[in-house]
Amino acid sequence: MLILYFLPMILFLGLVTSYEDLRYGKIRNKWIFIAIVYGIAANSILFFLNYYESRYLARLILNSLIALFVGILVWRLALWTAGDAKLFFAYSLLLPLDVYWNISSSLFPSISIVSNAFVPFALFILLSSLSKILLGRQFHYFKNLLKFKEIIQSILFVFAFGWLADLLLVQTGFNPSTVLNLIVLVLLSNIFRLLNFNLVIASLPVALLRFLFDKEIFSVASLKHYLLVLAIFVFIKSFVLNFGYAYMTKDVKISSLRKGMIPAENIIKSGKKFKKVKNTSLFFRLSSTQAFFKNEAKGLSSESISKIRKITKNFDIKSIKIHETISFSPFLFLSVLIIIFLNFLYK
Repeated sequence: MLILYFLPMILFLGLVTSYEDLRYGKIRNKWIFIAIVYGIAANSILFFLNYYESRYLARLILNSLIALFVGILVWRLALWTAGDAKLFFAYSLLLPLDVYWNISSSLFPSISIVSNAFVPFALFILLSSLSKILLGRQFHYFKNLLKFKEIIQSILFVFAFGWLADLLLVQTGFNPSTVLNLIVLVLLSNIFRLLNFNLVIASLPVALLRFLFDKEIFSVASLKHYLLVLAIFVFIKSFVLNFGYAYMTKDVKISSLRKGMIPAENIIKSGKKFKKVKNTSLFFRLSSTQAFFKNEAKGLSSESISKIRKITKNFDIKSIKIHETISFSPFLFLSVLIIIFLNFLYK
């Protein structure tokens, strides 16, 4: 099995990066560099020893390049750190294509590393935040689950774009799953919000197309899948993102701001004064015409900190909320181990 040639490096990389990320909050480039060199060298040797065909090598290179592009994109959207992006790319080089037992025929099988990591990561955030809410008896966060307008929007959006997401996944060689469907839906809904699109207006034409072309629309299996995705999507959109903002951020004094911190609030001009506003987008973005400083993926710059300190000196702004960083590398490592375990289990 090809995985045996890469397993020692995978275990080394996963253990050392997880430990240092948890202990020091960073992933050192030297471990990523060693893993990438090992991956390139091992794959080259196996190719020249005729373990690989040219077609297999081409698919492996394409998968890794897509992983690099996706990693950079997600980093630029401030959804994970640059270290996580590089680590994801390294894992894509170290995992043979045949280890992805469920989507090995797709152009980008490494997406399963992210999708498998999403479930334990989401559960960790959920349980951590729920415990804080219950201990603090702040049950008002649950009220977002019962907003009629939000529920109607979600019903239509999931019906339309959940179907479209499954079609796109199939066309690109993926096995549609609840997790992949939810990832696409959450990203799409936040992109629409970022672009100020009305979810109902955007969903109506797609919903009509589904009524016309989806032959399985009234099947029991289709209905069960729709209701499951809808329930989880409503919970994530109306509840998780709201209390995640409240409990995964902390107030930091203006004088204590440091380079690299990721702000959960921005400062805008209101008349002759400045005030703090919540970054409501999942991508932590505001319009450049409104925002006092840019929310870069790499966090606050020295220039932004200087601006904040200068402008807040004469106004009643003593602190801003900063996102608390959560080590994601252990979840990526866990995801890779799950993929390998399933490969041994089913093959």
